[in-house]
Amino acid sequence: MEKKTGQVKGSTHWYLWSALVAIELLMSFSAFGYVHIPPLSVTIAYVPVLVAGALMGPLEAMTVGAVFGAASMRKATATYVLPFDQLFSPFFSGYPVQSVLLSVGSRMLFGLAMGLLYTLVRRWRFSGVWVGLLTFFGSTVHSFFVYSSLWLFFPQTGYTPAHALGALSSPSRLAANVVTTAVVLLLWRFEASKTWRKFQAQVEEVGRMHSAERYHRVSLLVAVVVTLASSVSVALYFVHRMESVLEFQGVELPPLGYSDLVHLQIQFLIGILSLMWIVAVFVIFNRRYATYMAQEAKRDFLTGLLSRKAFMTACAAALEEFPKGGRPAVFSWWIWTTLRRLTTALAIRKGTAF
Repeated sequence: MEKKTGQVKGSTHWYLWSALVAIELLMSFSAFGYVHIPPLSVTIAYVPVLVAGALMGPLEAMTVGAVFGAASMRKATATYVLPFDQLFSPFFSGYPVQSVLLSVGSRMLFGLAMGLLYTLVRRWRFSGVWVGLLTFFGSTVHSFFVYSSLWLFFPQTGYTPAHALGALSSPSRLAANVVTTAVVLLLWRFEASKTWRKFQAQVEEVGRMHSAERYHRVSLLVAVVVTLASSVSVALYFVHRMESVLEFQGVELPPLGYSDLVHLQIQFLIGILSLMWIVAVFVIFNRRYATYMAQEAKRDFLTGLLSRKAFMTACAAALEEFPKGGRPAVFSWWIWTTLRRLTTALAIRKGTAF
């Protein structure tokens, strides 16, 4: 199956990209990215990078990889992590530039490389097989870039690029590779299906109907600001309450301990905000699809023209807009132009506006 190229990236594309960024943050700051099934421990936090590369392209995969790296760098900036993990933090390693390149740079290169490879194999015969094989070894490619960065910037660790091949035979890595391959292939097949193409066209068409879907930008901005402020307030409140509980139990936190609590609460806050954005993207798609179906119900199925009820409603709206005291001679011109504007804005199928 070959993915079509040269398509214009609409709002649906960028909504999905932002959802992948949110999923990456959610997986990085929750147990979703690190599944523990005794005796195995499966790490799948890199999966959104592979999904972005397989479904979108190199640029999108590279940016999701940058978010993946920034999240790992954030988690490493704490006193309670292992000394080796602190190499990923520019504040604890003693080599800030090298740590940023290790944490963020290696993940960006991983996303870029996987995106380019996915773009290449989609043009080959039996592209589904190649996408599956590439996904199966995606974790090895990720390990290669990380170990190469360690070898280049922190040679004292003793790691070399060859260590990327060492974990291929481990049960946890094999389990993660199988699960990742299944997920990416399912999403890749669904993205190329007629069902998704139809839904995407409907959502994009509603996005072009300027009068059919109006967002009150000021109210949305206020809602976003209030949500962020409330989330930060809740996070700080729980940090303070945890400190109070520990003091009540006779445990006095040093300044570094308090900063670690704040660090954990910030991770929790980022995870919750990411989950909220994933839900918001779903609501946006749901609303646009409902808008499409509502406008579709106003049209005749065969001709695509407005139904009688919809036509009379449009006429009533045109009459309300006609200025009082206007000349009767221009009324016919006014009703024609107004109806044409209204029906064009309501048009769902191309070529149905008169």
